[in-house]
Amino acid sequence: MSSPSQHTAPTDVETYADPQRQRRYIAAMKRIASERQPGPVRVYLTVAPA
Repeated sequence: MSSPSQHTAPTDVETYADPQRQRRYIAAMKRIASERQPGPVRVYLTVAPA
């Protein structure tokens, strides 16, 4: 397994995915977003037990 990629932007996270896999994932997320109908969005919150 290769080492994580270097951070290049504040929104970057460490990943072991190769650049091709990263590009395919980003393209898929953009396609899903473009096909999504506007409407309510569900937000789930979790809290540790007190």
